[in-house]
Amino acid sequence: MNELINPEPTDVTLIDGVVLTRLSKNVTSAADYGAATAQRLAALAFAQVDKIDPGNPMESQETLQAISALMKMSNEASKMGAHIRTQQVHQMAKALKTWTPTA
Repeated sequence: MNELINPEPTDVTLIDGVVLTRLSKNVTSAADYGAATAQRLAALAFAQVDKIDPGNPMESQETLQAISALMKMSNEASKMGAHIRTQQVHQMAKALKTWTPTA
């Protein structure tokens, strides 16, 4: 019981490692969902492009607004995933700089 109150440093390291592993998996999953959402929204916007009259695109104002809104949401969804991935890469690079191999 006492070891739960005052864990050994190796126990804390192990617990931190488990928490970081779970957090990393959750963050990766969130980035994947963001990328999938961005892809789906972009596909929906692309499907609307055929509805635009090339001879007079301004007659398709509602379609143009729908495409614009879908692409804005797609871009926002992709930013979130890209930012998460970038932060992971920076954290890994930082960790590798301070890592020393043990024999």
